[in-house]
Amino acid sequence: MSRTARWAVTKDNTTRAKGQWGNGNRKGVGAKVRATVGKREGYVHRTFSKFEFDQSDIGVLLKAELVLHVVSGDYDPGPLSRITVHRLTKSFSEGSGTSWNGSDATSPAVASGRSSYKNLSGIVTGDEVRINITPMVGPWLSKSKRWMDGQSEKAGWGKSNHGLRLKSKEDGSDAWMYGFQFATRENTDAAKHPYIEV
Repeated sequence: MSRTARWAVTKDNTTRAKGQWGNGNRKGVGAKVRATVGKREGYVHRTFSKFEFDQSDIGVLLKAELVLHVVSGDYDPGPLSRITVHRLTKSFSEGSGTSWNGSDATSPAVASGRSSYKNLSGIVTGDEVRINITPMVGPWLSKSKRWMDGQSEKAGWGKSNHGLRLKSKEDGSDAWMYGFQFATRENTDAAKHPYIEV
C-alpha cells in the first residue's frame, strides 16, 4: 500500500538580474515572504529552494511533486508562462535580506538533462501549483534506494540534495517572461509554505 509524505523547505532565495540573466549585476533576497520567478519591471528572477527529508522513511519512489502557492496579484502568470525546475549540483546561501542586496545573490550550477516544467496559463493568486519533479528527487536517494527503484548507475542517482532552481522557460525572451510570486518558508501563513509531496 502506498502512502505520502511531505518534505519541508529549509532555505530559499530569489536572485534577480537587470534585463537578461547573463548581464550579471545580480541582487538577492533570502528572507522575503514571497519568492519570484520570471520577468518583472525589467528584472529577470530565479528562485532557489532546498528541502529536507528522512531517507530512511522512503520505500519505492512512485512520484514527487513540488507544491507552491501563488500569493501576489501583481505577479500573476501570463498566458504563455512556463516554469522550469532543475536539480542543483552545489549548495547555495539563503542570505537574510528583505530588500534587494548583492550579498544575497546566488547562482549555483544545475544538473544538465534533468528538468521538469509546468505551464501556468490560467493560474491566479491563491492557486496551488503542483509540478511533477520525480526526475529531480530520484538522484537524491542513496544507492540502496536507487536499487529498490530499479534505476541503473547510468541514471545518475545517488547525488547530493542541494535543492532546486525555479526559473521561467527562457531568461532571454520577453515573450515567456511573465513574472509571478509564491509563498516562501518565511510567509506568515504556514499552510502556504512550499513543500515536496512524495
